Parts: sequence; C-alpha cells; structure tokens
Amino acid sequence: FVGTQQKMMSEIGGGHMHRPENQQCGVLKYARYILKKYWELVIYGVVGVCTTVVNVVVFQILSENGLALFWSNAAAFVISVLFAYVANSLAVFHAPLSIRSFLQFWGMRIVSLAIDMGGLFALIAAGLDKLAAKIIVNVAVIIANYLFSKLVIFKKDKGHKNGD
Repeated sequence: FVGTQQKMMSEIGGGHMHRPENQQCGVLKYARYILKKYWELVIYGVVGVCTTVVNVVVFQILSENGLALFWSNAAAFVISVLFAYVANSLAVFHAPLSIRSFLQFWGMRIVSLAIDMGGLFALIAAGLDKLAAKIIVNVAVIIANYLFSKLVIFKKDKGHKNGD
C-alpha cells in the first residue's frame, strides 16, 4: 500500500512527503485525488444516508404511533424510494428522469423490499432491537441498490442517453 500511495502522490504532485512543509499540502492533494476518483460513490453514499434517514424516521414515527411493523416498513419503503429515485437520477448519475429508469428503479426496489422485509423480521426474530435491525438491513440494501443502479438502471451506454 505504501508504494502505491507514494506512486499516486508523485503523480499528483505530492511526492516530497518527507519535508514537513509539504506534508499538509500532500495530504490535501491526496484527499482531493481520492474524492475526485470516487466522487460518484461519495455522493451515492450521501444520498444513501439521506434515504436511510428518511426510511428510518418514517418507520419509527409510524411504528411508535401504533401502526403495525409491516405497514410502517412498507410506508417507509415507498417514501424513501421516491426520494432515492429523484436524488440518484439527478445528483449521483446525472440521468434524466424517465419512465424507463423509473420502472427499472422501482423493479429493483421491489427486490430490495423483499430483502428489507425478510431481513428485518429475521433479525427481530433473532433477538435484535427493531431499530438496530432496521439500520443493519438498510446497509445491505444500499450496497445492493448501488450496484444495480450503476450497472443496469443508470448505465451510461455509448451514444445512448439514459432517458426514453
């Protein structure tokens, strides 16, 4: 790793890390390099966190006010998926909102719902607190959704836009 990091630093102009005056500058350049290289993933992570917050907050409010866990989770799912579609289309993948991508996005989210529901009830049955179970399941769902979104829904075809 150190050899790779040193090579990257020399490529971005921070190869003289042994001098104290260059350490801060080199670290900032390295951080900028990493952010630029993984920017889409960083933004997806931010959108994923926001989507998770929407999902968990809606779930918690509804379940604490007496709605059954199933319906609390279903409502949280629908609201958070609507948020996620718009945010991912516009902020992460810079794709136009379209019927095609909307339907594909919802199709994948139906698979996500099965993972979400099954995982939630399995973890609760295993003795986990409902909120802890909800958060754990959401992490798995975020990873699966990113891969499907990147590789299928918002895939950038050469010479073809993501719209209809």
